Amino acid sequence: MAKGERRQQLLATAFDMVRRDGTDTLTLATLAEQAGVTKPITYEHFGTRAGLLLALYRDYEERQNAAMHAAIAASGRTLTEVAEIVATAYVDCALTSGPASEEIAATLCAYEETKDFLQASRRACIAGYAGAFSAVAAVPPERSEALFSGILGATEALARSATSGQITRETAITTIAQIAVGAVKEATSR
Repeated sequence: MAKGERRQQLLATAFDMVRRDGTDTLTLATLAEQAGVTKPITYEHFGTRAGLLLALYRDYEERQNAAMHAAIAASGRTLTEVAEIVATAYVDCALTSGPASEEIAATLCAYEETKDFLQASRRACIAGYAGAFSAVAAVPPERSEALFSGILGATEALARSATSGQITRETAITTIAQIAVGAVKEATSR
């Protein structure tokens, strides 16, 4: 198997393991066993358990960002369309991964070498939102960080509620989009 294909196979296996058993039993050795490869192969791809968790979280983020950017390129012409696309990409990715991505993020916080990763990831997501909305709304730069941080917070909370079954996918997406549209309109009207 080619190296890139092997890495994707290992990530898929690791994600299934987290989904099934949580992160406590996920190690490079257990991943190797579950994937039917030798331990050196998992070490070659990820180096450490923290490296594996980082790769899992990055893979989750990349899928979410790819879905969002593709949809915006195809149909993100208005503020409402962009808000719905951003909401849909986030909620659908959260629903696909279930609580596994949150557990991976929580476990990453326990590692010294990854303590800044999640904060940097959050900043990148905020910047991604600012970029997504920039084509349809001129948010003042001095308001951008706070505005998109707030939208991200609401998005995370509503996606979590959808993932746990407290609200439907449609309710989460509609509510996130309404919050984003209202917040962006308010920020650009001043």
